[in-house]
Formats: sequence, C-alpha cells, structure tokens
Amino acid sequence: MEHLFKTKKFIFWKVLSRGVIFHHGSDKVDVKTSNGAASGTVSFKLSVGTDLAPTVQILAYCVLPSESVVARSRDFTTEKCFKNKVSLQFSPAKAVPGEKNTLQLSAQPGSLVLSAVDLSILTMESGKRLDTDKVFNLLPLPAVSGYPHNAVDTPECLEVRPCRDVSLDQVYDSLRVTNCS
Repeated sequence: MEHLFKTKKFIFWKVLSRGVIFHHGSDKVDVKTSNGAASGTVSFKLSVGTDLAPTVQILAYCVLPSESVVARSRDFTTEKCFKNKVSLQFSPAKAVPGEKNTLQLSAQPGSLVLSAVDLSILTMESGKRLDTDKVFNLLPLPAVSGYPHNAVDTPECLEVRPCRDVSLDQVYDSLRVTNCS
C-alpha cells in the first residue's frame, strides 16, 4: 500500500557564474512524499546574458525539519558571445603588397580592441589567432567546482561535541546573500 503525504518546504536557489552570485531566491513548494521519496517543483525566470557566459551554475537546497540540508547543483553551458558587436571590413577583401586598402570599422564606444597582423605571420605560427573560446578561457574563474581536500574529515578524525539547538531562522539567515553593490 502506497502512503502519500503532502507538505510545504522552502526551497532556496542560487545562480552563479564565474564564482559570482547573480540571482538568488526561495519559494515555499508543495512536496509530495510517497514511500519515502519526496518530489516537488520550483521554477523561476532567469535572463541569460553575456554576464553569465560561459557557464551558469544553479544550486538548489532545502533545510529539512531534522535540520539536515538536501542540495543539488547543475552546470549549464551558455553561448559564448560578447556584449558589444564589432563590424570590420576590408575593401578590397584581398590585396597584394603595396595596393591601397580601406578598413571600415564600427563598434559601440568603449568596446573595441584592434590588432592588425600581416597574414604571412599567421602562416608561420599556427593556432595563434584569438577567437571567442580563447578569450573566455582567459577568464580567471569560469566556474566553481569541487572543494578543498582538507575540507572533508573522516569520522575517525572528528572531535564530537554536544549538540546545540539552532533555530531554523538562524539557519535561513546564515544562508542568505547580502548584496554588496
């Protein structure tokens, strides 16, 4: 016989990119428990722009009445694109040495870095062209992952201290994000 229980639980979420929290929130969600397995749905809107490239990380967690925390995270790859578009055209598209050539360039103010290289140099050093992937690989922290090895103690190494009561309000307050801007 299947036992079905319905409760409401607070689910918290954080949206990170490059180690920075861009969005966070919580919602009281209907949770159905059947034969020990709980399920529920939470949804939120997220506008994905260039500031979230190249990876969006979503962390969701719930503090249970037992004060245990259930958490899950997932990484999503975003399109690698830049905020400002740049247009560059040569006229004529190909030229021989000594031939006059015109460069037409357009971009939003403050969005341009221009470098001109003779193509004969590129044939000598293959793989030196700068592309979107190489720019995003230069980011100092594309995504947060793992944890320091010394953060996990084996049970034999733990010093057990008496339990103390902590209210759920204190737990929720410790998990809130403060906006520093």
